Amino acid sequence: MKKLLLPTAIAAVMLFLPIISQADQSGQACKDITLAVMQTHVPIPPASILSKHEVNGVCEVILDINGQYVPVYAGKNFIIAGEMFQDKKQIT
Repeated sequence: MKKLLLPTAIAAVMLFLPIISQADQSGQACKDITLAVMQTHVPIPPASILSKHEVNGVCEVILDINGQYVPVYAGKNFIIAGEMFQDKKQIT
């Protein structure tokens, strides 16, 4: 019985290691997304971030702008808000 305990434990760790490492990486797309980062690419009126979550590797940000909820999709180097902007220039 003791001979099976160590191989079983090793197999369990190897089985769940990809799941654990994938869970650690989830949400990485939103890690550094702030209003200041988004404003480097496009002017944003006074707003607050209501929520952020990762959608297919891109951060979906819900902004509250004067009581209106505005979804944008952001990365460290871009914003998608109907049009794509980078460094305050339209690139789409």
